[in-house]
Amino acid sequence: MIGDISQLIGDLVGLLKVGAVEEAARKVEEARSAHSAATFESRQTTVNALTRAQHQAQRQREQLVATVAALPESERAFAKVQIEEISLTLLDGEIARLRAEKRRLSRPGRD
Repeated sequence: MIGDISQLIGDLVGLLKVGAVEEAARKVEEARSAHSAATFESRQTTVNALTRAQHQAQRQREQLVATVAALPESERAFAKVQIEEISLTLLDGEIARLRAEKRRLSRPGRD
């Protein structure tokens, strides 16, 4: 990235020295456009990864609830209080964090 910027600045300086202002402006616009595209792609990749992680956490949550529900009645009450409630609190917190991060990345103008 730094090398690309250094190269761009070097090219711009050279173009401006020979009076090619329009060519320099075109190069700057191309660089800005490439940067915007790369930033968008990077955000999209991150948002997709967050979506997958969120769905995985939701599946784990559903699996935990189903497993506790399938326990015999004598074990279910203990598991519900000692395991399920704490685990669901942790999972719900993680799901909320993932959603918030996705929302933040999906709205770049509001950072």
